[in-house]
Amino acid sequence: MFATTEAHKIDHALMDRLERVDLEQYSSQNLSAIVQSNSAGHIADLAMEQISKVLRGNARKATQMANHIALYLSAKGKQSFEIDDWKEFCASMGINPLGLSPMEIRVLQCLAERSETTLTNLSAKTHMTRQSLQRDIEMYLQKTNLIEVTPTGRKLTHAGRHYLSNLN
Repeated sequence: MFATTEAHKIDHALMDRLERVDLEQYSSQNLSAIVQSNSAGHIADLAMEQISKVLRGNARKATQMANHIALYLSAKGKQSFEIDDWKEFCASMGINPLGLSPMEIRVLQCLAERSETTLTNLSAKTHMTRQSLQRDIEMYLQKTNLIEVTPTGRKLTHAGRHYLSNLN
């Protein structure tokens, strides 16, 4: 049994001898259940709704978040995690809406400066390689419909502009 997210890197002769099984993506309910079962206290529904939005569809992130919440509850001597706790938690942990990293936000800001930007220009502005931008940054920004990749470059979508305006 093999597990990979990069099946294209497996030799074709080996792939011919294997049976491929593709897994479903985690739902918000799946991720919420992971957070709830791994945190040491009760998490209010409204807080859980907000938490699930920053997990990026990733079970590992859900487990990490649960561990951070458990530490937060322990430090505060609390048994439940409410929406006000979530707001304080986000501020102290630097958690952005949709779980975007500071570099992803920087890319959105660079794209907001022009109607369209080349990957080379974006690379120069962020001091990241083209490959790193394409593999580490663009994928999630495209998945969340914040940017669009066109034949001539990259551009911010309406949702991306809305995200930036709400971030301030």
